[in-house]
Amino acid sequence: MISPRGQPGQNGGMLDDPRLIACLATALLTLTGAGLARFAGLPRLGAAALPLALVLGFTLIIGGVQASPRQLGERLPLLALLLLAPALLAAWRPRVALGWVMLVVAALLAGWWMSGGALYGPDLGRALPVLLLVAVSAGLAGLAMRSAWQGAILPLGLTAMLLQAGQPGPWAELGLALGTAGLASLAYGHRLPMAGWLALGPAMAALAAGPVIALGRPQDWALALSLTAAASLAAAPLPPLARLVLGPAIILGAALVFGLL
Repeated sequence: MISPRGQPGQNGGMLDDPRLIACLATALLTLTGAGLARFAGLPRLGAAALPLALVLGFTLIIGGVQASPRQLGERLPLLALLLLAPALLAAWRPRVALGWVMLVVAALLAGWWMSGGALYGPDLGRALPVLLLVAVSAGLAGLAMRSAWQGAILPLGLTAMLLQAGQPGPWAELGLALGTAGLASLAYGHRLPMAGWLALGPAMAALAAGPVIALGRPQDWALALSLTAAASLAAAPLPPLARLVLGPAIILGAALVFGLL
């Protein structure tokens, strides 16, 4: 993991900063996927690049994939790996019905993993409220990601809020990787491929929920609820212009408020 938190090596240059390396690698892989999808006639391979870019970015930020994470933030790289299964299946067979099923699977995976990964018994019962809350937020975020504009603005807004809020842990650094993937995804065109929103949405919800699960402070709840409200409006059956404006307006407005506090 980055140590000290997010600081580059004292004797090195900018390329010693793991945050910069993670963002550059994430952007490069995402842009490569967009190029394959739009210009090389390889839409399936191109769609698979976005969830893979998220795995790469999170892994570089944390410093590896932890099989038994000791801290909540260390769960994000493995969650991104878990999300590869529904995302790659959707990339290989991009059918609308399959996409809806895979979104439910991805949302439940995010909720289950961030709530502790319990499999049965009392542990699962105790984790159920958190599991459902993260899963609902992940599903809404996934729906909101279908538009490339929202797929860029919502992750960037969440990243801005995480940077301004300054929660303990790697949340802001992970947000940089997520925001980079979202921004680079604009290269896919006006709509994200199904595999992209299946990975970006649940990962974004898990990232917003992390500080709530770890600390549960009022500002942590405010951040997570701002994302959920923005995703709800962006995914709602509203006129296209309203969906395009309202969700990003909420999350960017919340980021501004966090910066003023």
